[in-house]
Parts: sequence; C-alpha cells; structure tokens
Amino acid sequence: DRAAAYAHAAIVVAGPCIVAVLCIWLIGAVMADSVDQVTIAAFRALVIYCFALSFVVTAPIAYVSARVVSDGLHDREVAPIAAIMLAALALSAVVTVTIAAPLFCFLFDLDTAVVVAAVVDSILIAMVWIAALFCGVTRDYGAITAFFAAGMLIALSAVALLHPYWPTLAGMLWAFGIGVSV
Repeated sequence: DRAAAYAHAAIVVAGPCIVAVLCIWLIGAVMADSVDQVTIAAFRALVIYCFALSFVVTAPIAYVSARVVSDGLHDREVAPIAAIMLAALALSAVVTVTIAAPLFCFLFDLDTAVVVAAVVDSILIAMVWIAALFCGVTRDYGAITAFFAAGMLIALSAVALLHPYWPTLAGMLWAFGIGVSV
C-alpha cells in the first residue's frame, strides 16, 4: 500500500510536467499556421521558464509545509491544515513575484505586458505545485492529474480561441494562464 502511494506521488509530480510539455507542444502545432515561429518559440521558452521558476521557488515552501502537515496529522491535529495551505500559497506568490518580476524584466528584453503575463503565469503555476501537494494528502492522485490535464486542455483551447482577438505573445500567455488557473 505504501509503495503504491509513493508511486502515485511520483505521478502527481511527473504527470503535470508531462501534460504541460504535451500542451506546450500542441499549442505550437495548433498555432503554427496563424502565429510566427519566433512568437511560438518565445511562448514556449517563457512557459518553460514559468514552470521551472515556480518549481524551484515552491520546492522549499512545499517541503516545509509538508513536514508541518505531516507532524499535524501524526498528532491528529487537522484543523491547522487549511491555514498552512493558505500560508504556503501566499508565501509562494510573494516569493515568486519577488524573483520572477526582476528576472523577466532585466534578463529578457520583453514588453511590459509580456512581463506581467509571465509573472502572473509563474504565480499561478507556483500555486498549482502547492495545491497539488495538499491535494496529495487525499490520495486521489488520478483526480489531481486529470484536473491538471483538464486545465492544460483549457489552456490549449484558450490560446487557440483567444488568439484572433489578442494576437500577441502577452495574449497567448494570459490565455495559457486561464487554463493553469483551473
């Protein structure tokens, strides 16, 4: 039973990453005829940076949160779990903004609208990592991956459907964020 739980936990971490890579590839394939390759490449790169940055930022926060929740569960104190999750989400958002904003502003030559969209996407993805950790406590690992996949399907659809109305890199990033927020 414990080995199955560990295998499912690995799927919770790897599943969203694999689904996200598939989504990014599908967006590039679906949008290839309507968006220039430079914009698609920039979109891919920025989304990958958003995922990598959010994962690095949230890893220590998630680790500490998991340790505190585990201790609480061991002591049969479940009441503080919601507060711990909210604190982890808030701290992740603050740290992500603190790191992502200067990174996207100064490391890359991006328009302000693109920087804001990339920072927001980074925050949303960071919150997904934290939420997945807390949802993992329920041991409903299939649902976690299924909901993430549904969000990525919505991201793909939003980018494709909204592009005619907002045909910019910032528009693509905001549309992608719609799916991530699911």
